[in-house]
Amino acid sequence: MNPRQPLTIERVTHESRYFLNDFVHGMLEADGVDGPTLEALQGAEAPRELPPEHVREIKRAIRDIMDAEEKDQKLNAQLSLVPAGKELEVTRNVSRRLFDDGVFNWGRVMGLFYVAYRLCKKAVNVVGLLRSLIETIMDFMRENVINWIFQQGGWNGLLDFLRRSTKRNILIFGGLAVAAAGVIIYKNWSIFTDQ
Repeated sequence: MNPRQPLTIERVTHESRYFLNDFVHGMLEADGVDGPTLEALQGAEAPRELPPEHVREIKRAIRDIMDAEEKDQKLNAQLSLVPAGKELEVTRNVSRRLFDDGVFNWGRVMGLFYVAYRLCKKAVNVVGLLRSLIETIMDFMRENVINWIFQQGGWNGLLDFLRRSTKRNILIFGGLAVAAAGVIIYKNWSIFTDQ
């Protein structure tokens, strides 16, 4: 994000961890949930300081997209039905299926962040589970999504996308990603009810 630093896969990975943790922490805090501190979520692997000029803008962009997704009552209802003890399995399945058609876009990345937040919110009182959920998302991103973010110019690519897109298109884009995640969760939930 610093124009003087070269963009690398490692840098995109660190920034992705930072933005995921910051988003989950900020949403938990906004919901009045007493969760871990941002520093506890970040762990030793995340960068401590990112250039402030872009961080605020990217965080605001992520939050704007997520505000629209937060209103999706069907998705939120499905996420609330995930049985205790199945959060990691659902996280893995939703992550994999959200991108299994080979289509990558910022709406789907944001959908992944939103699902991570909702499942972290369910698991906030289970020692170690919240951190495991974050690690599961980061493992998936390292294996499947980080290269795409890198090809978009890193997280600045999100800002470029938003500058080129109208707000209406962004909301539709994000809404479609969340709807896809909802269908995936529904399919996963039917697996659990058949047992």
